[in-house]
Amino acid sequence: MGVGNPARGDDGCGVAVAAKLKEKGMELSFPCGENPENYLGKIAAFKPELVLIIDAVDFGGKAGEIKTFESEEVFQGISTHTAGLDLSAEFLRSSAGSKVKVIGIQPRSLNGRISLPVGKSIKRLTEELAEKLCMSQ
Repeated sequence: MGVGNPARGDDGCGVAVAAKLKEKGMELSFPCGENPENYLGKIAAFKPELVLIIDAVDFGGKAGEIKTFESEEVFQGISTHTAGLDLSAEFLRSSAGSKVKVIGIQPRSLNGRISLPVGKSIKRLTEELAEKLCMSQ
């Protein structure tokens, strides 16, 4: 699940990764934008063992740094989208039995276009996930 607002610079990084994975043939990649709740039923129907939420996360790292979190860590205040993601994660855990992890990319700017360091991280993360996940579909 790629979440965020592409009109807000680096905040669109999760959507960009999910869209690029979909282009590479990963049908279970969902560029959700700001409304991940609209995709929950479709995702839960697959009963995935693991759901990755990719998002801009301000964890105090270097711009473009990638870090994986347990979903509960992020929803205690460091995501730019805490309002609905905690409920989304809980829904996926309870209805599909899925484990939920967040892959956070440290944003540089929430204005304009995606910054260069975040753009490089989008490319690297897309390649890594495509290699690991597309092979297992």
